[in-house]
Amino acid sequence: MQIRFWSFLILIASITFSCDQCKDVNCLNSGTCVDGDCECLDGFSGTTCELEDKCVTGNVSCENGGLCQDGACACEDGYSGDSCEDEDKCITKDIDCENGGDCDDGSCECLPGYFGDRCQYFQTAVSRDDFLGDFDVDEDCTTGTYAYSSSVTAGSGSNEIGISNFYEVFSNNVIATVDGYDITIAYQEPDTAGVFVSGSGSMNEDMDEITLEYTVSNSTTSDDCSGVWTRN
Repeated sequence: MQIRFWSFLILIASITFSCDQCKDVNCLNSGTCVDGDCECLDGFSGTTCELEDKCVTGNVSCENGGLCQDGACACEDGYSGDSCEDEDKCITKDIDCENGGDCDDGSCECLPGYFGDRCQYFQTAVSRDDFLGDFDVDEDCTTGTYAYSSSVTAGSGSNEIGISNFYEVFSNNVIATVDGYDITIAYQEPDTAGVFVSGSGSMNEDMDEITLEYTVSNSTTSDDCSGVWTRN
């Protein structure tokens, strides 16, 4: 009986002492006093939980190498937005447009007459001779994909060109007319064999690639194709 009595007194003293430890402790920001010390919520620290890490309490997540500072993202060069989610490709790709060109979304928009990925080239005029040469062809048609070689030679008119081995079927040249960078293939029957072709396209500004859309047909069927002529 006496042992139980003393145990009860010790328990009361312990509770009283614990309460006394937290009596003068004021924990801020919803902190809780335990044995005289403040236990703080996530994002708070200090003796009374008075210090706030806004990057934690604000659940701030920075993208693209950005770092959170005092609750806000400090972004790398070329990135912006609350989470550094917006990219200015003109800056991140270090795009420097020449000859008065302007960068838009990572690509240079050139003034008339200039071309190239940095507007570094100037084309005074496009002539028929700029189209001439030997090319490798990659062709994507309704009937399948094909690869072959072709040559572009001067036609009889000042704005005419002849395209050899066209569709890898025609023996005679397919005749086209050029106007600036544009190419037109009028409806024609190159081999007088009942197979016709017509289409259009253009040469790129670097003068090393021709892109054409065309249809090859006979009296019963047709084949729609996209072809890319890459200069050798």
